[in-house]
Amino acid sequence: MQDKNKQNKDKFKIEPTIIPQFLYKYKSWITKKDKSILKEQNVWFASPATLNDPYDCKITFNYELIPIEEYRNYFTQKIRENIPLIDDESIIAQVNEILRQVSFSLKDNKFMSEERDKTNKRFEKHYGILSLSNCYDKMLMWSHYSNLHKGICIEYDGNKITKDIFELKNVDNGCNINFFNINYVKELPIIIPTLDPNNNVEFFIQNLRTKSIKWEYEEEYRFVSIKKTNFPHKISKGAFKRVFLGCKISENDEKEIIDVVSRELPNTEIWKAEKSFDESKLEFNQLK
Repeated sequence: MQDKNKQNKDKFKIEPTIIPQFLYKYKSWITKKDKSILKEQNVWFASPATLNDPYDCKITFNYELIPIEEYRNYFTQKIRENIPLIDDESIIAQVNEILRQVSFSLKDNKFMSEERDKTNKRFEKHYGILSLSNCYDKMLMWSHYSNLHKGICIEYDGNKITKDIFELKNVDNGCNINFFNINYVKELPIIIPTLDPNNNVEFFIQNLRTKSIKWEYEEEYRFVSIKKTNFPHKISKGAFKRVFLGCKISENDEKEIIDVVSRELPNTEIWKAEKSFDESKLEFNQLK
């Protein structure tokens, strides 16, 4: 079983992420929160509970696949640490009783489902996700994340937004930041964790950066905050390069966005998407 777990880790091993020259954020232009991305230059670190992929950050941790000997060694060590003078016979008796209870629990589907729900809840409370993309001209992205082409897409300087976000480490003690591209796979990994939470960091990261290949069109990069979720963070104005307007944006929204960008981000270009006449794609024309 350990060999299978090692093969699984090797299969889904991901190399360090190179920061793209530009990163893109698709947004609707409806709510006050939506509009704060330009008016206040805020990005939002969302809870995994709000993500639209039901498997995102919810890959199953299969505790029932941990070899029984690993359970035996783990509990033996813990008992020795807590009761240094205990004799071997007492340890064996206590460990056997613990294993009997563990074995019963691992076979209880309801119990295991509840335990997995608890793991998911911990993710939802302690991790914040800022999803960005490596492209600005994908039809599906405009449909799914920019209110059916009625919203916007913002182009950020990759290095500048990364520097801004990693500043969170300095201004918010206890908030750790990670950055990586999503690894898209045909089959989600089978995660066999260890019993020591300190040795499961690699599995938690794998959970945060692995998605089904069905989402590959998103070309997603994400910043992940650890120990903090559901909060805004201000990006420097110099990180904004271009704002793209959707091809179906209303006249009122177009005017409002041009006014906001001209006032708040005068060095940022404004482009507008148009439907191509001879191909099923978007073309972009500069307005400012």
